Amino acid sequence: MQRWDFSSAEARRVAATGVVFGVAVVGGQLSERVAFGWRSVATWLPDLAVGLTLVGAGLWAARRSRGTGLLLVAAGGAWFAANAWPDTRFVHRAVLAHAIVAFGGWRPRTRSDLVAIAVVYVAAIGRPGWGAPGWTIGLATALVAFAVVRQRRSNERRRAEDRAAAIAALVFAAGAIGSTALRWSGLADVAATVPTLWYEAGILGVAGVLSTALATRRRAVADVVVELSGRASSTLRDALAATLGDSSLQLGYWDGAHHYIDGSGAPVVAGRGRAVTFVDDDGARLAVVVHDENVLEDPAVVDAVATATRLWAANTELRAIVDVQLAELTASRRRLLSAADDERRHLDERLQSGAERHLHELQLLIREASTSRPDGGRMARVGHLVDESIEDLREVAAGLHPRDLGLGLEAALGALASTSPMDVQVDAAVCVVDVELATAIYYVCAEALANSTKHGSATHAAIRLGESEGGVTLLIDDDGIGGADVTRGSGLRGLVDRVEALGGRLVLYSDARGTRIEVDVPRDSAPPAELRL
Repeated sequence: MQRWDFSSAEARRVAATGVVFGVAVVGGQLSERVAFGWRSVATWLPDLAVGLTLVGAGLWAARRSRGTGLLLVAAGGAWFAANAWPDTRFVHRAVLAHAIVAFGGWRPRTRSDLVAIAVVYVAAIGRPGWGAPGWTIGLATALVAFAVVRQRRSNERRRAEDRAAAIAALVFAAGAIGSTALRWSGLADVAATVPTLWYEAGILGVAGVLSTALATRRRAVADVVVELSGRASSTLRDALAATLGDSSLQLGYWDGAHHYIDGSGAPVVAGRGRAVTFVDDDGARLAVVVHDENVLEDPAVVDAVATATRLWAANTELRAIVDVQLAELTASRRRLLSAADDERRHLDERLQSGAERHLHELQLLIREASTSRPDGGRMARVGHLVDESIEDLREVAAGLHPRDLGLGLEAALGALASTSPMDVQVDAAVCVVDVELATAIYYVCAEALANSTKHGSATHAAIRLGESEGGVTLLIDDDGIGGADVTRGSGLRGLVDRVEALGGRLVLYSDARGTRIEVDVPRDSAPPAELRL
């Protein structure tokens, strides 16, 4: 298990890198002295440069993949060791082939990888093996074929790394086969260093390809940090698994008590052969990553994964806060809407039990007086004025609260259509029991018909009430001149607020062919959809 303290880990890495490279410089010079002496600079200097380049590339690559880095360092060590022990002169080839086959780590991923690695090592220590030109050409060609076939069959997670391994195999084969061909051609008799320099250039190319590919791999993890925002933990896990090439990667978050749990709420358990990396947030437990031992060896990659995890956790916490605030705002809007409706209903009841009842009593007294007095005409006029006052009072009360809703929404809409000066067709066979929902639908219809008559010059309108999946739909069409706009005036804007407070949606279409209002409200009056950050 590992728990990264990035500042101290970086310091230790730099110190260890300096020590290893210093040892390589000293050991490499000694090996060149043993093999070539100091007089033949044209021979020992390129040889020293190749060995040190392999070691340096390995130390640099170890920051991104410890397995590949160690194999490149080992190849550099084997390169220098061959100067003192000639029998080991082909071991570096086996190590480089091993790095190509297992690129991204040191362990073989499949049985065919294991067989390929075993073959190149046997060829390095056996006879004739890599020492025979025919074997060299055959083994190098087989390595290329193996890498190319695997790259073509690789999945999305491994495609980039397998492509880099195939390119490295081609460069390795070009160096080994090219130098062998140059010796066969007789050119070595003219310029003995040409085949050697050709081969050394191929070795340097392999180190360059593998190191560059690892840098690209690091950038891919950095892309995960940038692209992952506000997603489910399973999506973060899948993205990290795809980028790191570990389909069995597990990601768990600290539950604040006893366990790390995954996206489904199950505790995360590390099995055999699995490495565990903990991610802290200012010393507090945050997450754990259970992964293959080879995929999180690089502190920079661990840092990128930890950053992505922290960003996801912070974003999740922020979304939870916003969701709570959104729910509170929605509930507050509904409470205000309900309170306003209740106040209107109470005012209507007060008018009905007070002023309206008194006017009715006055109306009865006037009628009785008009039949018994000689100035009955005047009393009749007074009675007519009282009748008009009662009607005006009823209209005011209807504006405060639709009394007809007590008979059901369909009856209320029918009564509303009958009082409209234009022809209104109503199709409202849907049963709406919720009072808030029925009231909202009624007010939308009342405002729409009023606008159609007053501003749209419409002669016909249609109201259709239907059902959607889990909700109620309302369509209102007229044949007016259009021009309706939610942003103008408070009537339609108030209807939009009322509908949205119930978790619904109101859409207005208005042009020269008429006006159309579409409303969709859930039956359970659920709050609006979750806010996305």
